[in-house]
Amino acid sequence: MKATDGAAAAAAAAAAADAAAAAAAAAAAAAAA
Repeated sequence: MKATDGAAAAAAAAAAADAAAAAAAAAAAAAAA
């Protein structure tokens, strides 16, 4: 169970990082426009 929980936490962290990168890219595009 603990290994599964760890994998789920890692997946959630990766999704959060992807969302943050997308937000940063959108902000950069807005600043350039």
